Amino acid sequence: AEADEPASALDAAAADAVRRFEAAMDDDLNTAGALAALFDLARSSNRALARGPDAEPVEALERALSAMTRLGTGVLGVVEEEGPVPRGEAADAGPLLDLLLEVRRRLRADRRFELADFVRDSLADLGYEVQDTPEGTVVRRRR
Repeated sequence: AEADEPASALDAAAADAVRRFEAAMDDDLNTAGALAALFDLARSSNRALARGPDAEPVEALERALSAMTRLGTGVLGVVEEEGPVPRGEAADAGPLLDLLLEVRRRLRADRRFELADFVRDSLADLGYEVQDTPEGTVVRRRR
């Protein structure tokens, strides 16, 4: 493959989502279009996860997650909750945080712990502590 060629279908989806996200934001801060690009990338990631562990290289999933996290939290700031946030309460947690936690849950269920830990560590880098408890996953925003 040439240097400009995506390594996988998910890399191509991520590159397209980033391009669409940036174009939407350049278009008078079209946040609806930017979020649509993020959710399309999330759907592509979920489809790759559903196809099984050999569908995409782990690195492609990490790059897709990194793009979603960077754009969704770094640019849009859609994850801005304070205090404990139980997983699954999208109205309270924000759609991107809930999505990332669901992706992590599926990875753990598939025993893909390296990538699940990458999600947890990426959220920690953004100031969110993820704890797995007997009652479920809890996220706390560090101050």
